[in-house]
Amino acid sequence: TEFTWNGFKYTIEGLSAEAKGTDAGTYENTVTGTAKDLDANGNDVTAQFKVVTRDGALEISKRDVTLTSASATKEYDGSALTSDKVTSEGFVDGEGADYTVTGSITLPGTTKNQFTYELKENTKADNYNVKTVEGDLTVTDVSEANKYTATVKAVSGNSKYDGNEHTVSGVEGTAFEWKGHNYTIEGLEATVAGKNAGSYINKVIGQAVVKDEAGHDVTKQFKVVSEDGKLTVSKRILTLTSADDRKVYDGSALGNEN
Repeated sequence: TEFTWNGFKYTIEGLSAEAKGTDAGTYENTVTGTAKDLDANGNDVTAQFKVVTRDGALEISKRDVTLTSASATKEYDGSALTSDKVTSEGFVDGEGADYTVTGSITLPGTTKNQFTYELKENTKADNYNVKTVEGDLTVTDVSEANKYTATVKAVSGNSKYDGNEHTVSGVEGTAFEWKGHNYTIEGLEATVAGKNAGSYINKVIGQAVVKDEAGHDVTKQFKVVSEDGKLTVSKRILTLTSADDRKVYDGSALGNEN
């Protein structure tokens, strides 16, 4: 609105332009009014010039927003690891989103903390560039110091010698509870047989496999120890009794072979 021509300064009045906008987008800034040229002394010299106008524009760019779900770590304890916290960076004050977090992991390993979001009623999607970042949920193996020890015992039994072979088989303690969850131990067995009186060790053999309620192999998270059982074949009590006998003295020896 100010220019110099032939060494003299001039001013243009009578024109205005204004563009307003709240949401992201482009808004035309149109020049309106009637141009009036004034020389340095304030004289109207409009007729001596051509004034052309060019409209401008107001551009409101989208805001960048980053939504990040939380990361979390714990040792295996049989329960699912979750974290429903989501942080946002970039929303205008008073605007935002609601979140549904679905990330979950129970067995040792790492998974993404997945989530979805829904913008609040006062928040327009066209005003934002939304980027989502999923955190990591990590379940580590149980440390040696924290491992639960499950004890499996071979069955013991008692029999009395009767000339036949006696057998005892099976293991006890193959089911246990830890931190509110039930587990079973597979892969172990014990069998022993004996006929004569004595003690026979019933030894636990095999490779222990621990499974959770869903059937997952979680052997690595526990210690399994075994205790041998015993089959005892006791001796029979045998009583030998020689016969009683009597007679009137007759000079001959009295005897009875029964």
